[in-house]
Amino acid sequence: MLRHFQGMDEQLQSSLLRAGHVEKTIQAALTLPGSRFFPNFASDIPGLLNRVFHYPFMMLETGDRNIQLNGQVPPTDFPHGIGTRAVMPVHELSASERAGIFLQKNRGLDLLHLKVDKIPPTWQFTLVLRPTQQGHVFITAFPGPPALPLPQHRFSRKRHDECKAFWDAHVFLVEAG
Repeated sequence: MLRHFQGMDEQLQSSLLRAGHVEKTIQAALTLPGSRFFPNFASDIPGLLNRVFHYPFMMLETGDRNIQLNGQVPPTDFPHGIGTRAVMPVHELSASERAGIFLQKNRGLDLLHLKVDKIPPTWQFTLVLRPTQQGHVFITAFPGPPALPLPQHRFSRKRHDECKAFWDAHVFLVEAG
């Protein structure tokens, strides 16, 4: 989940190190391309959950037994956005932007990327939970519209193909420089 925050406080970093995570791995997660919540909106999972449940959301079941919450924060509450929208559909890009798309390894996969001057802000959020007998387990959350998970070999063939088709049609925005 670190890859969806712009940073972390010392308490969270200490907690991760005590849990056995390595500093290098923590820093790598913070620099992966992807959408990130702005610190004034959320900088950890408890803070994020506290924020998003103050806003209306739509709830839907996904194809993999998860529940997805999709919501929007009013721009009056966060005029500069709640985070960055670093994943865009290729069809929303201009012809010159599409010409700049390149493949780059991201989380072990060759995925589409595009360098931009600035990653645009968003007021949308997506939260994914897994229902259990005891309640719900937090899976992930990110600023921006819903997205499918990256394709993984453990997925059924149908789900893998569905996820691959999604990521073949979407690009990660990365800031140049």
